[in-house]
Amino acid sequence: MFCHTDLPSDCSEVFSRGERKSGIYPIKPNQSEPFYVYCQITAEEFWLGLRKMYAISRESRSILHIELEDWKQGRRFIEYLFTLEGPASHYALHLTHLSGDLPDAMTNYTGIRFSTKDNHNNKEDSTCTHNHTGGWWFNTCGGTNLNG
Repeated sequence: MFCHTDLPSDCSEVFSRGERKSGIYPIKPNQSEPFYVYCQITAEEFWLGLRKMYAISRESRSILHIELEDWKQGRRFIEYLFTLEGPASHYALHLTHLSGDLPDAMTNYTGIRFSTKDNHNNKEDSTCTHNHTGGWWFNTCGGTNLNG
């Protein structure tokens, strides 16, 4: 199928190795079996999907690193210890703040289930999933939503 020894660990590594075309690529995260993912390289943004994020997060300590850049190219970041529960709990999110210079806007999302427009799992009013373009762990309709 593919050589296990030289596979990138994620889509950002696919990008750093020179790929500039979005498509399906094999990756092998640390402590994981290789699998194929879609890397949207042209936007330099990558989403593995919940099942694969769950598999990776349960195998080893995972850190969620969020970096934001403002209009003046000022950058700030925050890091969390990150785990997901499995599909039976709708991939409930668990975060522990570690470090960073951004305000902690996500620790209160611990235990929140992932929701989409067609699969409402959040505690709040179901309009949250219809007011945003992407799925997320909706704690409130405002606040944090890195998927749009």
